Amino acid sequence: MSALKIRRVCSALLAVLLTCTLLISFAGCGYKPIESTEEQTRTVGKVGDYFVKYEELRYLTMTFRRQFELTYGEGIWESEDTAEQYRAELEAAVMSALTHDAAVQTLCRNMGFGIEDSAITEATYEYIASFVDKLGGMRKYKRYLEENYMTDGFMRQTIAIDYMINELRYVYIDTELISNNFNEIYDAIMNDEMFCRTKHIYISEQTDGAREKIDAAYEALENGADFVTVMKQYNEDDAVDPEAGTYFTYGEVDEYYEKVAYSLGYGAYSRVINTSGGYIIIERHKPDAQYVMLNYQDLVDRYQYAVLDMMISDCREELEFVPSDNYSEIDLTKMQ
Repeated sequence: MSALKIRRVCSALLAVLLTCTLLISFAGCGYKPIESTEEQTRTVGKVGDYFVKYEELRYLTMTFRRQFELTYGEGIWESEDTAEQYRAELEAAVMSALTHDAAVQTLCRNMGFGIEDSAITEATYEYIASFVDKLGGMRKYKRYLEENYMTDGFMRQTIAIDYMINELRYVYIDTELISNNFNEIYDAIMNDEMFCRTKHIYISEQTDGAREKIDAAYEALENGADFVTVMKQYNEDDAVDPEAGTYFTYGEVDEYYEKVAYSLGYGAYSRVINTSGGYIIIERHKPDAQYVMLNYQDLVDRYQYAVLDMMISDCREELEFVPSDNYSEIDLTKMQ
């Protein structure tokens, strides 16, 4: 179990979909696309030059609603009072997410390629075929789509966008819009321009006496105990090496964790932080040169995607969702 809520750098829409599919090879027979209904493909608005279909709006809405229930409590959408309480936050999250695909397509179009290119289409087709085979056939694939509020059409669009992000990275490297220079990237990592190294002590809120345990850990630190020693005694996050710690760049972890970590000086630790999943104490460390060299290619890949994500974010700031007449009939808190 990890306390870090890792966020996908490039494609927020794929957070759910790619959890079990990243290692699928391109194998298997082809499958004919499942045609969406007229209701699913009706236009609900535009972002820049791109039309937004109901199937995309529904996926984002239902996904965010599920996330909100995990954060604020189950059943919040069943009561009109609580639904109204979180309406504005839900609408803001969905409207912001709707700009993502349009921003990616805008940047790709500026570099001379798009979602309809044959290479993107063929790669998407093979990926879906592999995914269907991995799940065990079309019946299970359809069930998967239903459980994740997806249509086959929007699934294919999402996969295509992810391929476009990957291609955009290589194009930007070739045109030197994203650096591939060893010394420049190494310095950026070592000087904390793009990476932060932390260690943390995490106690799940599901643990008996969780608050007492994290308070005991904090008290030990305040009394001069070594952080690694206390970490080995109390930490429940076995995904973090007590010696090496965790290296992350912008956009890879929970936003609050990122904010707290970057605010600390080297060797300083935070107060007890109450997160949605438990309690945590963060200590920041200077990047280790040997670790960076041993893991350089992985860090470079993450660095370049983080830079690309910033470019996508800048583009998104120039875009906004403009609803169509159809949108006025939709209540996101009651969507099924």
